[in-house]
Amino acid sequence: MAPTALVTAVRRLRAAFAVLALLPALVTAAVAYASSSPAPKPWPHPVRVYNPTGWQIAVSSAIDAWNRAGTDARFLLVDSAVDADVIIVASHELLEAVCPEDYDCIGYASQIGYKPGASAPARLYLPSAPTKEPRGPAMTTATVAHELGHILGLVHRDGCSIMNSEVLQRSCDQKQLYPALDAFLCGPMPEDVDEIAARYGGRRNPAYTPECVKR
Repeated sequence: MAPTALVTAVRRLRAAFAVLALLPALVTAAVAYASSSPAPKPWPHPVRVYNPTGWQIAVSSAIDAWNRAGTDARFLLVDSAVDADVIIVASHELLEAVCPEDYDCIGYASQIGYKPGASAPARLYLPSAPTKEPRGPAMTTATVAHELGHILGLVHRDGCSIMNSEVLQRSCDQKQLYPALDAFLCGPMPEDVDEIAARYGGRRNPAYTPECVKR
């Protein structure tokens, strides 16, 4: 390698190391910015949900799971969009349109927590519903429960949580947590319930289990 080329290569390596040295600071700054954002506001009343879609069992089961959990947060199904705080939308096309780039969404909530003065109800987007909904639609129930967690103010987290964005990889040892259950865990997990109880009041119902409700 010629001397000039060697000097150029060394300079490039130094520049690359300088950029790498900056990365932790950039990440720290981003985390600090995120943590400085105001906490989502809790809803001052039961969250009214209008569901005109074919996902009737999944939505009602997810709502039932949150309402059984023991906190003072409540969801209420209503019969009209006019009365709703949240409207369920089932459309592959609309879900894909609102899904952030580079994500493969199976559900999406348009807001996190209560938004005082909102001009329109929040939307909870799901895939298009089948003509006949399967009994015990575990995956969609888990997805709805996850998105309803966002509506209440929860954000994504790792570990054994319905808010783990990897729906089937929540790091839950089901047989250890709930050895009597032989059903997919598709409701809020204990740490989810405890966080909502801290924000809304109440406490986790000792009899609550997060399995899918069979109707």
